[in-house]
Amino acid sequence: PVYDALAYAGTRNHLFVAAAGNGSADTDVTPYYPASFDLPNVVSVAATTPIGGLARSSTPPAVSVDLGAPG
Repeated sequence: PVYDALAYAGTRNHLFVAAAGNGSADTDVTPYYPASFDLPNVVSVAATTPIGGLARSSTPPAVSVDLGAPG
């Protein structure tokens, strides 16, 4: 149901920003939803440190993570 709702929202030009997750898991191997939905209107965001590096607990910026932001 969540996938369908986000897909529908995409047809209405809505953008959905989702946390990529914590625990340092590779979401390419173990998806974390809703950030891992393969939809053009879903942006998966990893946490970064104050100096711009990946936060220790954040998801690695692999294929399924779109960008990083202070977290």
